[in-house]
Amino acid sequence: MTAGAIGLIGGEEFQPPAGVFDRLLLGLVAKSAPAVAILPTAAAGERPELAAANGVRHFEGLGATAYAVMIVDRASADDEALVDELRRADVVYFAGGSPARLVDGLRGSAAWAFLAEAHERGVALAGSSAGAMALCARLAFGGSDSRGLGLVADAAVLPHFERMAADRLERLRSELTGGTTLIGIDGSTGCAWDGARWLVGGPGRVALITASDLETFRSGDTFTLP
Repeated sequence: MTAGAIGLIGGEEFQPPAGVFDRLLLGLVAKSAPAVAILPTAAAGERPELAAANGVRHFEGLGATAYAVMIVDRASADDEALVDELRRADVVYFAGGSPARLVDGLRGSAAWAFLAEAHERGVALAGSSAGAMALCARLAFGGSDSRGLGLVADAAVLPHFERMAADRLERLRSELTGGTTLIGIDGSTGCAWDGARWLVGGPGRVALITASDLETFRSGDTFTLP
């Protein structure tokens, strides 16, 4: 059995420029009109209904069958009725917001247990900004608890990378430990794991950053993590 694709997006999701990457992501699903579940968990407290509606509209415009699953906290992440709504998804997309809220809401929950197992069966998981951060092993600026959900091992995402000041990047590089690679991703841009390599799509850059190196990739490029 082949695991599903993974998508990491740098932010500015559900806008027209993000469609380039999102079409690439949908192309990794072996269906003509994949079912995309939008989870606004990270946007709880920040109009999650609007984030979900924007995601549904965006993916329907790309030819997918999209719907919202309103998991917004730990209680709803353990709600079996909401977990059941995830069962028909070919792609589960985590919208942006607060990475800590997303990790705290999902870690150890019935929803995450189901999604981790579904990913092993071929369901694609993707996240933008906070969603991308949460899917990795570490949150690059996660405070006292820097653990993510761990789908992408030994990595931490720097979203909205085009906005990151050089001095902040150097501080984060100086704090790297344990072989972690920083993945800097510009807005409306992403990278998708197809089971063998990461594919880059969108108008901006994806940067792989270690303590000693920084390598940049653009749309159409591929890479593997160290």
